[in-house]
Amino acid sequence: MFSGWEVELSERRKIYQVIRPIYNDIYWQYLVCQYGANAAPLATCGEVVGWYDNHEGQQLVLFSIDGSLHRPDGRYFHLSWSRDHVLMGRKPLQSYTPLEIVDWQQIEPFTVDLVPKLFALR
Repeated sequence: MFSGWEVELSERRKIYQVIRPIYNDIYWQYLVCQYGANAAPLATCGEVVGWYDNHEGQQLVLFSIDGSLHRPDGRYFHLSWSRDHVLMGRKPLQSYTPLEIVDWQQIEPFTVDLVPKLFALR
């Protein structure tokens, strides 16, 4: 099980107005909070603070949740945003692998509503 948030379409539209997808596959996953969790997170909103392009076919949106950029495991709170599977040279599921995020692009933060959930691992 893992905890995290769904980002509803109305909230994703707010993000699209500010952060344009770079790659041809518009994609969003759940915003992960913690693996091995047994309860949904408490936060119901977060701030979109920037984006990151790894220049290998994956663009992420970065969040601050309850004033922190980092999940309990130390990784950034991030949402996959756009991908290019040909450039990545791998299957979609492999985009779940850990990323090293450096030199991300900061933006003027704005708030989006988040829907807390507990998810089963696939």
